[in-house]
Amino acid sequence: MLTGRRGYSPLFVSGNINTKKLQANHNKRIKVISEMIDRFCRLVDLVNEWSGRIGGWLFVPFILLTVTDVFTRYVLNHPWYYLDINKQFLGSLAVLGAGYCYLHKGHVYVDILVTRLSRRGQAIVELCLFPLILGALVPMLWKIAQDASNAVRIRETLSSSALYVPVYQFKCLLAFGVLLMILQAISFFFRNLKLVFTPKSGAKP
Repeated sequence: MLTGRRGYSPLFVSGNINTKKLQANHNKRIKVISEMIDRFCRLVDLVNEWSGRIGGWLFVPFILLTVTDVFTRYVLNHPWYYLDINKQFLGSLAVLGAGYCYLHKGHVYVDILVTRLSRRGQAIVELCLFPLILGALVPMLWKIAQDASNAVRIRETLSSSALYVPVYQFKCLLAFGVLLMILQAISFFFRNLKLVFTPKSGAKP
């Protein structure tokens, strides 16, 4: 068998080089995928952050409409029925703030035992709960999206209002809010996976 300068077989050297190339290509692909996931997570965070901030301003018309409705109804004894869209404003505020609240861990969370775990242990618990979250939110989104699609098709209006205020846009907003929650759950899922399966490096989901 032909050998190189130090007694190594050319076939062995060639095989070793190919293995290194494959490993380098594999590491490169992993890095690219990891960067894409990080960009996705940052984008979801950004959308939920600004959706919550913008949705918070809906408090202003909601409060104004509520005060005006109470004043005209109980002081003037002449209610303005065309103002009967408070529920739509409140619902929009809730759904736009749901993803924001999830992003900042503001939802009700039973953490009597979880807080005693390490961050990696908490990530494992959240990974186990992820199918339950999707199992609740995905069917909800499907049902709400169907309802919103039907409302858009018939141009649904609020029958209790004298002006017949359109409500299909509020139903579309509701579907959008649930979608943001699902995307935030997926974002946390990827980050928890990275934390659990990456050697300790101070990563924080």
